[in-house]
Amino acid sequence: MDVCVCMAVFIIILVVIIVMIRRQSSEDSKLDSVDLADRANSTQSLSGKEGIPDIKIPSDPQMALAQGRLLLVQDRRAEGVALLIHALREGPPDVSQEASHLLEELGEIETF
Repeated sequence: MDVCVCMAVFIIILVVIIVMIRRQSSEDSKLDSVDLADRANSTQSLSGKEGIPDIKIPSDPQMALAQGRLLLVQDRRAEGVALLIHALREGPPDVSQEASHLLEELGEIETF
């Protein structure tokens, strides 16, 4: 009889712990989805195309070049390359040439 009571109490405690963990994880997932939605609304996509990282576009191509270099140093290659490509396309000749040189060193483009 005592064993049955102990087992019942143990099972009830386990159920309470599982319910608390599930509630906490569902609250965390709700907060994560809200944070992701806020971030998606606050940043402008680089090109709107799939496969290109969703990063904030600097208005100045020179700034895009500088941020691209910084991201490459931080091992964020995809974002860095995306900003360098933006600087290559939108920048004046000197910025475009420097971005082209960096992209060529990375093996992303070939210039002839």
